[in-house]
Amino acid sequence: MDLGVVNGLTVTSRARCAVELAAQLPPRRRAGFLIACLQQRRITLPELHAAAARLPLDRGVAGLLASLDPQLQSASEAHVVAMLRGAGLAVRTQLPVRLPQIGWVHLDVAIESTQIDIEVDGWQYHSSTEAVVRDRERDELLRLAGWEVIRVLVHELADPEPFIRRVWAAHALRSVTRAAS
Repeated sequence: MDLGVVNGLTVTSRARCAVELAAQLPPRRRAGFLIACLQQRRITLPELHAAAARLPLDRGVAGLLASLDPQLQSASEAHVVAMLRGAGLAVRTQLPVRLPQIGWVHLDVAIESTQIDIEVDGWQYHSSTEAVVRDRERDELLRLAGWEVIRVLVHELADPEPFIRRVWAAHALRSVTRAAS
């Protein structure tokens, strides 16, 4: 299961090793490490969950593992999902939405009940003029389809409280607006 013997040496499974290593990392680095493990396809999410179930973990690691989604595209998205779920919001990742003008798009993190799209922008994919123009066009099409788009830059997540308040305010306003309709 988690332990085996290779050439007379006791070894642990990749999944157990990853979970134990994540527990030793600073909290801000845990999501990135586990997402990297999943993206390299050396470990599956079910394997991580199974290994974690057999280990005594602190709430931070256990909560992070519960929030991991194999569709997450980055450690920053995992961080946003963990923060928003921790703040009591029900979010989905990589939600497919069909826009008549361009076809299917996938929302980074979405609150489906109030049609809020949270886009997590890192420098790697959002630094060129073309990317900014493409994002603005996509955001406008989403707004026309009834979605509110909230963009957050990765460096803004260093102080998450203003971001969480912004998302909660939008969610509350759209909940009231929908209830009144």
